[in-house]
Amino acid sequence: MDETGVIFINADDPLLYEVKDKLPVKVFTYGFREDADYRAEDILYSDGYNTYTYVHGADKMLVNLSMLGEHNVLNSLVAMAITDYLGFDLMKAAKSFER
Repeated sequence: MDETGVIFINADDPLLYEVKDKLPVKVFTYGFREDADYRAEDILYSDGYNTYTYVHGADKMLVNLSMLGEHNVLNSLVAMAITDYLGFDLMKAAKSFER
């Protein structure tokens, strides 16, 4: 990847987080850490579903997942981050996770 590349790194992975400032590309972080560029807050696990608040800067949005698991929260969070970066409809993306 050349210097015009973009990468999204899981901020909760200590090894990846350690190298984020050493990469020659634009880096965005996602995860549960308070300093992540994109993060999941207020995570609830109930009746076979996950719900969380997607946070990016001052933007917040409720995301309902049709499945359980912290890994699914992270997968949907990075999908939301990429959606936002590309300028697509975040509400539509969030709604798609309900199915």
